[in-house]
Amino acid sequence: MRTRKVSLMALLLVLTMGVLVPSAGAYVTTLNLQASSYANGNLAYYFNGNTSGYVGQINATVTSGALFPGNNTFAPMYCVLLGSDIYPGNNLFNVSPTNTIWTVGNGMDFQGKWAAYLYNTFAPTVNSATKGAALQIALWEVVYDGQSGYGYDLNAGQFRFSSNAAILSQATSYLNTQGLSVAGYYDDTQDLIGPVVPEPGSLLLLGMGLFGAGTLAWRTRKRG
Repeated sequence: MRTRKVSLMALLLVLTMGVLVPSAGAYVTTLNLQASSYANGNLAYYFNGNTSGYVGQINATVTSGALFPGNNTFAPMYCVLLGSDIYPGNNLFNVSPTNTIWTVGNGMDFQGKWAAYLYNTFAPTVNSATKGAALQIALWEVVYDGQSGYGYDLNAGQFRFSSNAAILSQATSYLNTQGLSVAGYYDDTQDLIGPVVPEPGSLLLLGMGLFGAGTLAWRTRKRG
């Protein structure tokens, strides 16, 4: 009988955790953005003519909004759009799962899922300026020139890169990794890719589920 009650509690937890899948609706948060040491501050690349600029990880800290478990949570971010400005300090973002932004309708479904996979797989492993810049290069290549079937060519297309051999090699290594996933899409003057998070309502449901599980456990101990 005790085993059955424990199983019911476990089932309640499993069902509650299932609620944490992000929904299609956008929500809002404020992030404080700063340059990162895992970046190259003036790296040459090609996009609509020869250009150069900041390439790599952006340090983002939540300053308001209920998207993360509490404010002041750190989250590494990477740029999506070339030719758009990004401003240090507090910035207000609309946030959606990438699969609601990059859809079959606008021809970006495959590229969006691949970019999300690269972010989810490699952003947590970035620990140098070379890796940070390489991941940014790989993400731009996928977004602007990614081909169905994981095809890419950093020497051709809208976006090109060849100015740093170590970064090129690391970016190529990232691009050779195949997978599809969902990340977070942060929409402002410069769109960013970052961690996907549950909606505040989902977090509330999680709290309710954990409360229910705790109540069940208390009753089980009391009856025992």
